[in-house]
Amino acid sequence: MVKTDTLQNAVNMISNRMDTMENATNIHLILLIAILVLMIITVCYFVVGEILHLNKISAEKKKHHNNSTGVEAKSAIEKFLKILPNLPKELGQLQIYKSKADDYEKLEKNLEKVRIEKQALSEQKEKLEKGKIDYQQNLLAKDKEVSDKLKEIEDHNKSNKELLEKVKKADILKDFAGNVSDYLDFCENILKIANENISKTDVETAKIMAVLLQQAFQKTTEMAKWKQICSDIKEKGIAIQNKDLKNCFQSDNDTERLNAFKTLCISKMKPFTNAVLILCEANSNLAKFVENTDVSSIENEFRNKITEIKSKAKSIGITGITEVKLFTPLGNNTAIEGKISLPYSSVTNLNKDIIIEIVEFGMKTEFEELTKTKVFIK
Repeated sequence: MVKTDTLQNAVNMISNRMDTMENATNIHLILLIAILVLMIITVCYFVVGEILHLNKISAEKKKHHNNSTGVEAKSAIEKFLKILPNLPKELGQLQIYKSKADDYEKLEKNLEKVRIEKQALSEQKEKLEKGKIDYQQNLLAKDKEVSDKLKEIEDHNKSNKELLEKVKKADILKDFAGNVSDYLDFCENILKIANENISKTDVETAKIMAVLLQQAFQKTTEMAKWKQICSDIKEKGIAIQNKDLKNCFQSDNDTERLNAFKTLCISKMKPFTNAVLILCEANSNLAKFVENTDVSSIENEFRNKITEIKSKAKSIGITGITEVKLFTPLGNNTAIEGKISLPYSSVTNLNKDIIIEIVEFGMKTEFEELTKTKVFIK
């Protein structure tokens, strides 16, 4: 029982102590609050005093000003109290302005971004336009190139078409064309021999032989052309019509075509034959042009060529050539008027009516009678 009372007393003591401590804490809080209130009052006192002082100074200034202007001045507090009701609205307006300022800043940033994008797009557009111009120029150049190529192809096809239209089968002409081609090879070889002999003689003789050869060349300019025509017919059995060959293919009859071709070839071969025969006849009398020079070997060579020409000419239809010699009496040959050319005019010690230069040999063909030989006489 005693222990119980003792425990109870102890609890009571602890409780009293706790109450005492709680009361002390409350006192401290009250003291702190009082100190804070005093501090606030003091600050407010000084602030209000300063405001009043400033208002007083301002009032005096305004009073002085109003006395001079005749207008009653209002204190700062009155002005503050006057605008106080509108203060929330003004603060709201300020908030709106701030919001608008933020929006403006965002808008400014967006405008800068748009400006940069616009500049990039402008540059891209400029690049695309330049690329477009380059592409158009390249396209025009390519179009011209293609057009030129197409025109070239068209012209080539047209030329081929025209050529094909001119190409005629000429199997019936092959044998005769082969004879003409061989004959022209023989005549061409004589011209080469004459040229080679020039380098084997003395200067004076070489000059004479060169003049004679040049005169022959002037009358054999088409020989290479006809040699090619006949070679093509001989080797390929085709003939490309020119203005001369056109008449040869007017008929569908092979015999008529062959006769037309023979007539044409013989008419072309006569000038070549004449030129080569005259060259050989002049060279076979070379000693008359160059005195005191031994040219007998050259004379003999070309004298033999005359015999060969007469024989070869028969294979192409020149069946007869009138025999005539230089520096012999006129006989039955036809003399014509004309100027005697070099080197024939340089020959001296000739009698009257002597043949000095042969102009054209008389010939007989399958289609023509014997013609007269034409000469110049002294």
